[in-house]
Amino acid sequence: MKFCFALSVLLVANIALSSAATDHYISSNEELWHYLCSSDSPVQDNTTLYLTKGTYELKNTAGFCILRDVQKLKIQSLRTGQTSLITCLSTIRDISTVGFGFVNVTGIELHNIKFKGCGAILTLEAIEQMNETHPYFFYEQKATLAFNHCKDMNLVNIIIHYYIGYAVLLMNPLGTSNGIRGMSIMYGIFISRSSCHSGTNICSGSGLMCLFKDTNTTFELATPSEVSFTNSAVRMNANIIHNIPPLNLIPHHQFCRLPLLGSGGITIIFNQTFGASFTSTDTILDVCAGSIAGSSLILYYNGMFNSRVSFFSIDAFNLIHMPDSLQEGGNGIAVYSFLCGQCPVTETSLYKTPLLIKDSFVRGTGSYDAVIKRSHTKYSSNLFLNIFEACGPSKLLIILERVRFRWSYASVSGSATYAFISHKLKDSTSASVSLVFSKILARECAKGNNIYGIYSNVPCFTFINWNNVTISGGRFWENNAPVIAAYNSEVYLTGAVSFERNKGVNGPAVYLQSSYLVLQEPLNASFIRNAALLYGGAVYAHNIPAPVTHQRCALQVKPIHQYTNDTELNINLHFMDNKAGLAGVSMYIVPLYNCSQIFPSLTNPSRFNWSSITTFKARNPFKGLQEISSGPFKICSCSYSNDATSLKISCSYNEVSSIIHSYPGMMISVPLCAVDSSGSIVYSAAVASINNDKLTKKSPIQNDLYLLHHQTLSPLSGQDCTYVSYNVYSRSNTLRHSLFSVAIPFSSPSWSAYLFVHPCPLGFVLNQGECICDPLLTGLIPNIHCNISNTSISLVTDGQWMGNASNSLGLSFVCPPTNCQRGLSYLNMTDPSSLCTDTKEGVLCSQCRIGLSVVFGTSQCLECSSIWLLSLFGYALSGIVLVAIMLYLPLTISEGPLAGIIIAMNITAASTFDLQEERQGWFLYVVRVCVSVVNLSLGFPLCFYDGMTPLIKTGLLFAYPIYLWILIIGFIIFSHFSTRVSNKTAMHSVQVLASLMYLSFSKILMTIIDIIAYIPVHTSSSSGTVIVWYGDGSVLYLSNNGHILLFTFSLLALLLYIFPFIVFVTFGQWLLRVSLINKYMRQYIEAFQGPYKHGKGYWFGLRVILVSYVYMMWSLLRGYSLISMLFLQFIPILLFCVSQSLFRPFRSKVLNGMDTICLLLSTLQIVLGISFARSSANYYLYCIGFINNVLFLALMGTCLVQLLKKSRFASWILLNYSTKKHVKCRQEKDDDETDEARRLLADLPDEEWLN
Repeated sequence: MKFCFALSVLLVANIALSSAATDHYISSNEELWHYLCSSDSPVQDNTTLYLTKGTYELKNTAGFCILRDVQKLKIQSLRTGQTSLITCLSTIRDISTVGFGFVNVTGIELHNIKFKGCGAILTLEAIEQMNETHPYFFYEQKATLAFNHCKDMNLVNIIIHYYIGYAVLLMNPLGTSNGIRGMSIMYGIFISRSSCHSGTNICSGSGLMCLFKDTNTTFELATPSEVSFTNSAVRMNANIIHNIPPLNLIPHHQFCRLPLLGSGGITIIFNQTFGASFTSTDTILDVCAGSIAGSSLILYYNGMFNSRVSFFSIDAFNLIHMPDSLQEGGNGIAVYSFLCGQCPVTETSLYKTPLLIKDSFVRGTGSYDAVIKRSHTKYSSNLFLNIFEACGPSKLLIILERVRFRWSYASVSGSATYAFISHKLKDSTSASVSLVFSKILARECAKGNNIYGIYSNVPCFTFINWNNVTISGGRFWENNAPVIAAYNSEVYLTGAVSFERNKGVNGPAVYLQSSYLVLQEPLNASFIRNAALLYGGAVYAHNIPAPVTHQRCALQVKPIHQYTNDTELNINLHFMDNKAGLAGVSMYIVPLYNCSQIFPSLTNPSRFNWSSITTFKARNPFKGLQEISSGPFKICSCSYSNDATSLKISCSYNEVSSIIHSYPGMMISVPLCAVDSSGSIVYSAAVASINNDKLTKKSPIQNDLYLLHHQTLSPLSGQDCTYVSYNVYSRSNTLRHSLFSVAIPFSSPSWSAYLFVHPCPLGFVLNQGECICDPLLTGLIPNIHCNISNTSISLVTDGQWMGNASNSLGLSFVCPPTNCQRGLSYLNMTDPSSLCTDTKEGVLCSQCRIGLSVVFGTSQCLECSSIWLLSLFGYALSGIVLVAIMLYLPLTISEGPLAGIIIAMNITAASTFDLQEERQGWFLYVVRVCVSVVNLSLGFPLCFYDGMTPLIKTGLLFAYPIYLWILIIGFIIFSHFSTRVSNKTAMHSVQVLASLMYLSFSKILMTIIDIIAYIPVHTSSSSGTVIVWYGDGSVLYLSNNGHILLFTFSLLALLLYIFPFIVFVTFGQWLLRVSLINKYMRQYIEAFQGPYKHGKGYWFGLRVILVSYVYMMWSLLRGYSLISMLFLQFIPILLFCVSQSLFRPFRSKVLNGMDTICLLLSTLQIVLGISFARSSANYYLYCIGFINNVLFLALMGTCLVQLLKKSRFASWILLNYSTKKHVKCRQEKDDDETDEARRLLADLPDEEWLN
């Protein structure tokens, strides 16, 4: 018994001695090297190494130091509140340095130690068991601290600066009490090639790597492995890897064979089946750059089985993505999940949440310049998820809770979060992965990526192929891109969610493509002041075809309970002041109507009333667009009512709704609109096409009609009817017909019309499919404009004529003013007669329309009958009356101001008369009649017979003056046989004849000018330029028998009347010296020169020459330039007026004054005409008319005076007045003589007076 007790005491004492702690105080560099690096290190179990110095230098040594198979090892600084520095490099460029490894050490603790310039190549002993299977470490992999299969580690206040390789390498950290607290990792050194494998150019890592991997040691591990990383900072580190393609482009089976890769900050790799978790709390990640990931990289080689990463209060900022990145995203946190082995489906995963990020802040630099410099980042700069494979029968959740995102950027998609999951997992029934975003805050995403001005097409959060993405609460505001973008996914919206002041091309709050937005109870979502460039001011969804089942609604409702009424749902969507450029001020959802619900918890889900869960508020409704809009269902025609208050929409399938006529290249405008399944107008693109006419039974032929490619697609407004314009082109200049159809994209045509394309109209020719200006026009008028859309051609000059000339294009730069309209800028060539006045047509608009005839008095055409031939009796009677009045009064040019009035009226007829004829109104009508009467015309339209032509009318104009001559000459002859008649009229008959000759001069001269005038007409036919008669463009000049006859008669009139008349009235006083002329022509010549002073009779001839000059200018310039014509007439008239006022050629002073006034009035008329031509103000014409009426009243006054002279009472008054005046004058003369005699007698002396 005593022996047993003694033996027990001995054993306890032995155990106590063996477990006693051993403390070592390290005071020199050599001691430190001896304890940590030498092969005969005295370090044993329960050893504590106290670092007593402030700095230890291991500059002259190199290699990787290993301590293994030790329990309870503690290394700490003995300096209170301070760290001990272990420096390994003599210079920053040294590559032979020191690393420290710990293998199979249990209960290791490191406290208050700073490593500077350390890091050496890992030895095989340092990584034993870790390179037996993939993934493996690189050859010459470097690290500063390496822990291999160490258990219950505790690293407190460890600082690692200017290191090479990984700062800390954790390989299968065992146990549940592995803690790293207060660690600072900074300035990982990038040394090109010197720290890389010479064959791969792969550098040696950076930051912290934690690797979990199945080995022989962990084969039967019962407890999970857990690592905590708290209150630490990882700053200014870089991990650059070359010559490996982006990870998301590498096939999965090849990815499993890659070496171990790391980020610039924290790298966590899972390739184990035992339970493993990594938790980081209150960690700062700042300016960490890497080719694979910037701040953090999480690699699941085991499909996330039995693996968990938890980030609490992570602050990751100043995220950097290297240009030669091995992946296309992940400046912040990058996550990959693969399956490089068999999934233990019989086991249950310990963790349902492989990734949890909570209460963290992930943000970029906030600098626009930084975004520009890092434009190579294609995908998320904050969180990058790529889930290619997953393991486990249960559902896995990736949760982000109370995470803030700001200043994220990307060039392609998902600037804040890019989450991708493979189709294999989406369709899997065994393993599924879901995303939960709870109470997320995101602001200023897509900063600097605005390719559409203030709008960006790079979403903040991108989800691809996810069965369940839950957005549970959160606030998203002031982002420059769609906040949530889902592709082939289901997004669940629940809780209190707010989207404010976001901008995007489409759907700045939620953007869905082949995805569902599920509104899950309870939900209170607010969409305030979001703006879309195109569709959906807040929400955009487009599911055609639907991702799972055809015609399922893109917007789904998920109730908690069974409801019978839509209003019972605890779902509220509030929209306020959102904007969209094209359609859907608040939401653009396709499909939204006539579609089904996935969750059959409503009584009638197919007829769900969206208004029951939505409220809209807008201070100013945006462009009248609908708050909710859906995709187009079909294209319809539309039209407004007459009062433009209502819109009529007509929709029909496979029916031709209208007929369209066009010309090649002509723009046709079609009123169209797109409607959705509910019949509401929505925005849509319209795809136009031209097909062969399918309604004919002829065999198909090549379609000669076509549209240009850029015109086949046109936008239709989502507000009202849109007039869509198309240019139809043709390969043939003949009549072609086809079927013109319009459809929504990727659908069969829903609107069609017959299309008839006619040959090019007059003035156009076909060139490259469209009608362009005829070469005749462009050759003569280089700056001419031809518009086939309205078949118009510009009129370069006022008074230009263009039209049909013998079935070809005709062009003339002058058109008779009374035939063509003035002030037109363009002429519609489908109706060239629109250039003509109301009753005219044909070449030069000189022919009457069918059924109308030329009339006397005006240039108009009227409907006449042959009964008007009886008007000949009226003309005959009027001639007799006129001659009788002139003989009776008598009215001759030698009496009063008659000659001046006549010349003024003559000038009016050749200057401003045509201007008055173009205007309507009774006042101007009276003026025209007065002027015409003085010029032996009518001034008002009067038919003669049915079918009278301009040629016949012009010939008949000679008849009336000649008729008057015949009357007066016959009267003179008759007076020779009647003494009684001769006694009464012998003194005036020759003067009346002279007056009628003078009255007829202007009429005959104007008629001669009309007959001999011509106009060149340029034609596109083989005839080229042809000469036509001015009076009728259909009459070729001197090629018509009637015109030849008139032309001959006009020449005779010139030779026998016009020229002799001018010669006799001008040179008469000298011609009277010829005895023969003096004998027979004296009375005739004196009739013209009688009122003039002796030797100034030629002034009358000058008047005639002046009138001839005015008529010549009128004939040469009418139709060309009105202002030029009036100006050239004004100058000689003014000079003549001034000369006459100076020379005063008349015997009577009164006559000099009255005649000068008439000339001044003529001058004033022309000035007013010029003013009218410049401004087209009608009051100038009324002033001209007033002047003409004054002249006509003067003429009537002259006639009245002559009439009073003929009456007996007037003769008595004149005789009595003359007698009294003579007596008075005689008495006054006698009195004057008496007074003069008395004055002379008074002045004589008395003697002389007596004598």
